Amino acid sequence: MAFLKKPAGTAFDAIIPPDVADKMKVAARAGAFRQLYLALARGASVGVSLLSVAAAIATDYHAQGFAALLVGGAAFLWFSNQAKRRTEPEIEDLTDAPEVAANLRSLDAYKARIAQGEIPGQERLPDGTTRALSEEVRKAFLADHSSMLVISTDQSLWQCIPRRPIPMSPIWVRLSDHADPSTITAVSLRTMTDEALFEQRMEWLAVRSDQDTRGAQSFKKGLQLIRAFRRTDLAGLTFERKKEMLTEEGFSASMIEKMHAGDYVPFNNYLKTLPLHEMP
Repeated sequence: MAFLKKPAGTAFDAIIPPDVADKMKVAARAGAFRQLYLALARGASVGVSLLSVAAAIATDYHAQGFAALLVGGAAFLWFSNQAKRRTEPEIEDLTDAPEVAANLRSLDAYKARIAQGEIPGQERLPDGTTRALSEEVRKAFLADHSSMLVISTDQSLWQCIPRRPIPMSPIWVRLSDHADPSTITAVSLRTMTDEALFEQRMEWLAVRSDQDTRGAQSFKKGLQLIRAFRRTDLAGLTFERKKEMLTEEGFSASMIEKMHAGDYVPFNNYLKTLPLHEMP
């Protein structure tokens, strides 16, 4: 929740709905079954190859033995290549809700930072001691179905990750100053439903822009527009009507359109320079 800059006490189901989490868990179990099947198939292909060599040596059917060897070798290579294919569902296969999709992308970014060691992590062992996640263990956070390490405490689901070693004890991480910058945007601010938190964040952004004025003029103008979009006298109006009214107040039509869409470059660039991990 802290990485996503969500208010304290936000339920996990509000970030990743149960139906989406269930799809991810089903895919993880299916992926583990597939890996087991492919491992058995590779073993069988090796067995066929060995038997074909033995048969060719022990009998006069050298050509048939060589052919069986080729078939077994080709099967082994095919099954090995299949084992390298990703089975983790894509985000668009899990949900068509934009907010949930954004949360899933943030989950990927969170795992990547742990894997790279930017966010330090430790395993809490049964005897109460802790052990830092080694580089090899951290790589599991990039493997297929590694989301199970974050969304579930069921270690049987952790075992579905086709990467070894994997952590086998509860994981603690230290976020420090890490936060997902993609969760704080002009659009996310404009559409916030928690009015008190909105005011806290807008006040924080205003103070920061007063402290560092380099390029802050366009940013401050953007903050004014965000407040304007939320005005009660504009509620229920079409975007075109809002744009017309705000243009009459001195805002440029181009800036209104870009801020509403969240792609006003001066605003976004300035936002990236701020220590968003300190934001309320």
